[in-house]
Amino acid sequence: MKFNEKKDVSDVWMNPGIYHLSKNIEKIIPKKGSLEGIVFPKMAQKKTLKTVKFKNALWYSIDSHKDIEECSKEIKSKKYSKYFKY
Repeated sequence: MKFNEKKDVSDVWMNPGIYHLSKNIEKIIPKKGSLEGIVFPKMAQKKTLKTVKFKNALWYSIDSHKDIEECSKEIKSKKYSKYFKY
């Protein structure tokens, strides 16, 4: 198996950036680079990376204020309003 960052993800498996890490991760974090670019691919290759698959989840990539506004608008829409109290 392998680990790819968001732009390479197909189907429904993705990395939303929510991690639950053990203290042992400190031993393999590089001084330069990223978890997604260096650590997770190595862990996937060694079969030590665990995943959780969420079904029917609302997912947004938040990289700007515009993204936050669009996500907020979607969440407040009638489609999702039954899940939230305002």
